[in-house]
Amino acid sequence: MEDLRTFADGGFTTADIRWEVYLEKTIMRYIESNTVMRDYCFVYPLQPNTFQVRIPRNYATGLAVELAEGVEVPVVRQVTDSFDLSVIKYGTGAEMTDEAKETDWLGIMGQEQITEAAKRMLRKENADILAVLLAGAGDSGNSLDLNELSYEDLVLAQTKLINKLYDPDVVLVNADQYADLRVDERFTDVSKSGSDQTLRRGVIGRVADMDIVILHEMPSGTAIMMDTSEKPLWFVQRQGMKIGRYRNERRQLDGFVVTAWAKPAVVKPDAIYKIMNC
Repeated sequence: MEDLRTFADGGFTTADIRWEVYLEKTIMRYIESNTVMRDYCFVYPLQPNTFQVRIPRNYATGLAVELAEGVEVPVVRQVTDSFDLSVIKYGTGAEMTDEAKETDWLGIMGQEQITEAAKRMLRKENADILAVLLAGAGDSGNSLDLNELSYEDLVLAQTKLINKLYDPDVVLVNADQYADLRVDERFTDVSKSGSDQTLRRGVIGRVADMDIVILHEMPSGTAIMMDTSEKPLWFVQRQGMKIGRYRNERRQLDGFVVTAWAKPAVVKPDAIYKIMNC
């Protein structure tokens, strides 16, 4: 792997391919280790020869029926439809002048440039996924106590999804709503009792068999509950991220660009519930 000092010392003129591989690995490693939303998406890799995918949607078909002797068995056709999704291109980049590289002999600013580019890509990815998720929730309701998320809100939302034959397994909250739960006596009592209904793992908790995930991009006063086993949220991406490096001799600087083709989509809105005004 290329040393960070390569960026500081202006080593772009040699081992160009190695440098681009280093950038790609560094940025992808950051995104993969820090992503939250992608973990709860069904990631669909798009074929490299297209920018569009047709996404199928299936709907519930009810129950089987009791049959009397000699009665014909009814045949039910699976109700399906589909919609087309086109990925969009987004990207960012960074530059360092020769003077900046000469003074950055430890490679600190070079590392910051790379890390910040990765953060910008991740913020864009999370923002796009969250916008689609908030708009695509199939059902929603207000919290029982306005401006506060309670343990009871989660139980009621979970019950609504269970009544639709879903099994919610994750709750996405803002840090403010997670703080509400931490001071909710019903939440803390379950934790103190030793029950496996609440299992705290650092800043992430678990309640009623659902992960509680803090998402900083989530608007304060809103929480999302969903059944990820039904793959309600897709993230379609084309060929992953692309890294390009360039040299501008007239301006005496080196730079790189990061681009990606991707787009999220809600495929099964009924498996998503939004709690508002909490």
